[in-house]
Amino acid sequence: MSTKELLVTAPFGWKIINGKEVPDKNEQQVIDIVRGYRALDGFSYKNIALQLTKPHYTKGRLLGKFTEYEAKIINDAETIEERRKRE
Repeated sequence: MSTKELLVTAPFGWKIINGKEVPDKNEQQVIDIVRGYRALDGFSYKNIALQLTKPHYTKGRLLGKFTEYEAKIINDAETIEERRKRE
């Protein structure tokens, strides 16, 4: 019988190190940027995706241009402070 490894991925804003979720500094910054754009009047997820693509933000595990869906996922991602409150 062979053993199979379970591929574990962390949510956006986090990474797995030694089996534990730890904050990903770059992705946490992108969460803050997206939320800042959302706070501005008239910034839709589509506009945010366009803004993120322009300055060549690195998406780490995401490839290509940012999409509206990705902007929403990033906006909804958990920040370090939100996780601390939850724990």
